[in-house]
Amino acid sequence: MKYAKHIQNLLNLEGVNLDPRKDASHYYQAMCRLLQASDCTIDRIAPYLTAPVAPLEYGRNQIYCSDLFEVIVLHVPPNVETPIHDHGEACCCVHVIKGSTLNRVYRKGADESLHILSSNHFAAGEFFYSPHGQIHSMYNPTDQPFVTLHVYTPPISGNHIYPHNVLQSHKEGV
Repeated sequence: MKYAKHIQNLLNLEGVNLDPRKDASHYYQAMCRLLQASDCTIDRIAPYLTAPVAPLEYGRNQIYCSDLFEVIVLHVPPNVETPIHDHGEACCCVHVIKGSTLNRVYRKGADESLHILSSNHFAAGEFFYSPHGQIHSMYNPTDQPFVTLHVYTPPISGNHIYPHNVLQSHKEGV
């Protein structure tokens, strides 16, 4: 599992200068640089892919965790969506390694219902950022699995999963 050690070394070098709450833009740029430097390919990440384990409908594998960072690999089958969730105290940078994903961002209404704010497609080689407090889901609308690498800082804690019954509008492409 050499790739996890490689990621750990990169994070230890970069982590000293990061504070995502003070400068989210700096964090996102630094994480993108770090993920690009990690030279992550499907071949390098393949040993970390896991099959879905109930209750999840997708594979989720933590490959590194420290006081500053948590790194996770997701392996999402066709036509599967992650639960609508936030990352608690964490910010996250996502690198799409294989396939493509539809990242749906939500806002919570005064009545606690969820409303889709945006839906954006990200393909292999692209990055996106989920700032502290953002509610989102990742959907695979294709007939091929997608694989993503996620770097959280700090590690995920205090996160929430939102039931679909509070969703007011859930339509493709919104």
